[in-house]
Order: sequence, then C-alpha cells, then structure tokens
Amino acid sequence: AGAVMASPSNGLAPMDTDERHYFRNGAPVAATALSKVSPAMAEVSAAVRASVDLAGDGRCIRLFVAGAVSHVGKTTVCLSILAALRQAGLSAAELAYVKPATQCEAPDLLKEWCDDEGIEYVSGEGAPLVFYSGFTRSFLSGEQGTSTQWLERIAAKIDDMSPGRPVLGVGGGGFPAV
Repeated sequence: AGAVMASPSNGLAPMDTDERHYFRNGAPVAATALSKVSPAMAEVSAAVRASVDLAGDGRCIRLFVAGAVSHVGKTTVCLSILAALRQAGLSAAELAYVKPATQCEAPDLLKEWCDDEGIEYVSGEGAPLVFYSGFTRSFLSGEQGTSTQWLERIAAKIDDMSPGRPVLGVGGGGFPAV
C-alpha cells in the first residue's frame, strides 16, 4: 500500500531511463516487493473474503459512507475501501460505487480509478439526484416531484446495481439537505 510508480504523468522522475522505479512511503522499493503480500495483508484479505462469504450467495453488502459536511474525505474513504477490496481479491465485476445524491456533476478521482479498474461507477450527471443551482427553489415550487419519489429513484438505482455483486459502495453527500 502507498506505492507510487515514477512516471512523467505524476511528476515523479525515474532514476534512470531504462527501468521503472517504485516508491512506498517516499522510499525506493523493488517492483517485486510490491507484489509480495505481507502476512498482515493476507489476514486482512482472508477476513474480507470471509465477510463477503458470510453475507451469503447473491447478497450484496451495501457500504454507506457519510459525513456531516463537504470535503471531509468521504470519497477518499470510498476509494480506499474499494482498493482494499480489490487487493483482498474481489474482482472489478464484484464491486460497484454509486453516489445517489450529489451537488457536483464533475468527474472525480474515484471515477478515474473505477474506470481504470473496470468498476461500475455512477455519480455526477448519472446520479439519481443532482442538486443543481436553483434546485431547492424548484423543489419547493413542486416542480421536482416529492421527497418520496426521489427516495424511490435512489433506492431503485441502488437495487439495480446490487445483483451479482457482493459489495456496493454508496457515497453520501456532505451537506445538510442529504
């Protein structure tokens, strides 16, 4: 964990031009060291797999990550959980992420990571509920349907993404309206 490959795209320069160099917590490490699983990580992987298996065949564990305000690390926590699940041996097809209510339509780092990993990701413009500028006024005027209708749309999206997956990450919004 914490390994970064030196490359021009991330601004880290390799030590020479013939080989790639890797770093863990700022210190150089051999590429082979990155593929070794520590005994502690092996135990974590086994525990994660056992938890997924405990949920039962065909059941989906839905992990909801919430926070009281914006910019407290909810997306980072979701990314970390999904990465740990991948590292524990779950395939990309076994995982998905949805942020059902958002005020931000722009793609984020989690979307990029999910795209790279092949994990289904729904947020931004694809979210069931996007709080755009003027949404509250429009909602209060009755132009956006009811709270019950919005909750049903959100529940339907989560239900649609759950079958066939042992784990679904659900990101919460960091503002009082959600």
